[in-house]
Amino acid sequence: MEWKHVESKQSPELVDATSCPGKVYVRKDVKEITHDEESYYEYQEALMTQEEYQSYSGQKIEGTGTNDNQTVIMSALADIAEMIMDMQM
Repeated sequence: MEWKHVESKQSPELVDATSCPGKVYVRKDVKEITHDEESYYEYQEALMTQEEYQSYSGQKIEGTGTNDNQTVIMSALADIAEMIMDMQM
């Protein structure tokens, strides 16, 4: 899986299974940056197939969508755990 550095003016969804049919965008390390009184978001993003996402997250995707609430919560918990581990190093 290849992670890319992305910037956006809109706060990203951590998991997006609707923008690209048959694919899932996964985002992590989201940071809000303010520069010259303007805010934007920097984050890492990977695009994967639904099968790759199932393997990555351990979650079953039904149809073309996901159980959004549960997926967002799981992704947020994983991001929090990663931040805690980074702070301890």
